[in-house]
Amino acid sequence: MATIKNNFNWRTSPRSITELFKWLPYFNKFNDQDYGQSVDVDPDYQGYLKNTRIYPVRRAITYTYEVNSDNPDKFTEIPFDEFVRGKQPVGDTADKESRVRQRVTTAEQYGLMDSKNAHLTPMGLKVVNKTFTAEDFLIQLLKMYVVTNPSDGVFPLKTVLKLIQKYKYLSRNELTYVFGVLKDDDYSTAEDAVGDFRHEYGQLSNKNDNNRVFQLVSEMWNKYFTEIPTKKLVSIHNDYTDALRRALEYTDLFISHGRGTATKIRISELNHDKVKMLLTKYNWPKPPLVNNKQEGSRNNIYWFGAIDNIKLPWDNPEQRKALITAKIKVTKDKFKKIPNASFNESEANDLLEKTNTDSINSLKEIDSAVDMVITNANEENFVKQTSQTTDMRKEIIERYDTILTDNDMSALWLEVNTWRAFVALPSMNKRVKYNFKMNPDLTPRSFAPGVGNTPDMEVYYDDSLILPEVSLMTGVQQWEHEASSVTDHILQKVSEYKDKNVIGLFISSKMNQRTMWQYFLLNRESWLGKPIPVVPITITQFQKIIKYAYKNNKDIYKVAELIFSISEVTQHLTSYTDWQTNITNLIDKWTETKPKTPKN
Repeated sequence: MATIKNNFNWRTSPRSITELFKWLPYFNKFNDQDYGQSVDVDPDYQGYLKNTRIYPVRRAITYTYEVNSDNPDKFTEIPFDEFVRGKQPVGDTADKESRVRQRVTTAEQYGLMDSKNAHLTPMGLKVVNKTFTAEDFLIQLLKMYVVTNPSDGVFPLKTVLKLIQKYKYLSRNELTYVFGVLKDDDYSTAEDAVGDFRHEYGQLSNKNDNNRVFQLVSEMWNKYFTEIPTKKLVSIHNDYTDALRRALEYTDLFISHGRGTATKIRISELNHDKVKMLLTKYNWPKPPLVNNKQEGSRNNIYWFGAIDNIKLPWDNPEQRKALITAKIKVTKDKFKKIPNASFNESEANDLLEKTNTDSINSLKEIDSAVDMVITNANEENFVKQTSQTTDMRKEIIERYDTILTDNDMSALWLEVNTWRAFVALPSMNKRVKYNFKMNPDLTPRSFAPGVGNTPDMEVYYDDSLILPEVSLMTGVQQWEHEASSVTDHILQKVSEYKDKNVIGLFISSKMNQRTMWQYFLLNRESWLGKPIPVVPITITQFQKIIKYAYKNNKDIYKVAELIFSISEVTQHLTSYTDWQTNITNLIDKWTETKPKTPKN
């Protein structure tokens, strides 16, 4: 007899889409080898393991992945061949194959791999070949059909889209109720649960009381859905909602803001009409029947992981025209109230005139051109007006808190937000050029391709140039991949602008000691016979600097003085460790941070 479900699961290992995608090339590398083959542990290594049988290919995959990671596991000190035969560090009996199994199963959830043999689907191969797009990920979520009970099933994304359309946004607390909808016809139950929760949540005197908030989540669940063990609801509330939120963001349709389970996710500025089309024009095809039985997407992996087997509403010329027209109208209405805006009635009419074609390929090109025009207009408005508002500066400062947590978009947001941070400095006598990709609403673009050997951004003012470079790498790879490239960018600009003072600013969550050592030496001297100045500071330190600058009206000149002083102080020091201390002291002094009172 089949078990009757009262919720459905969501894979959370890894919950990070970015981390999952990093693993796929390694599975592809061993694609022709037997993933399911197990062998006896080499007798010489049996004392290191709990199990007597291992899976060599799985161990090979995890070793190859780990040895190339930012902070390699200690087991990578063991020779590859010995690790594959079962050797592990003394005292380490942990299962070295479990992460590999988990990644395969999670990749299958998104239609990227077949867990039976760990082979990548055509969609998974697109990730490996770097041709996978945000729209491809949206398609995978649209195709995700979950069979919940013998005769029932649900498209989770359909539930999410309808709820956000109804309530304008969903918090992670409210996303919990998505997992209680076991068939599409029961959507209204989730709508009632969200509405009831939001009303009661608004009455809470302390919304930071996590225990009380979860108690409220539980009360609403038990009111509207079949009761489940508290432990399971905790997993849904804490883990499933976070994994789902990350997946939604990777479609480029959504943007989130906030921290923890209070994080709110909403439709990004120019994508409301796409969501309307999905809810009114898309027919939500289920996977083909298997033996005359309706199965979930994962049970029909070759349909799930196929390319071009479903069409989006805006692949139709008329619908694409409607999208472009709506996008232009939204932008025109937005800029109508802004004097001398570059996007005006004339610009809008010129763009609309171009949509008079029935060629879908031509319309796609026009859509891209419209995006570029809107991006430029929004950028100009941000530079001249939005960036100088108190609300935007507050948002920039708070975004760094999100970047430092576990956001899948952190690396992309670090670029965008640092550009915004420099633009928002009070002085208008500067130009901040960026060399990465942004969406028209100035949010990060998922799966943005590299743009060559160029710095992340360039801050020009008078006769000087600051080259901010940002990274979330923290281990040896930070030194191997970032230290040299940052130096090359500075050398390139020094050669290009012989009349400017050029300095690099490297911002990361944490500094590797080799990175600090290399930059310390370069700030003192180089093979050129003069210093190549690069200032390394943490994201937290940079956040502290801009927060003080905004509050006290410190312009680019004052911030630059601090950056140059951090470089110049190396001339009076003998050790990179002393430099780290001096960087902290100089930033504290500049921001007028009071020294901490020593504990007795």
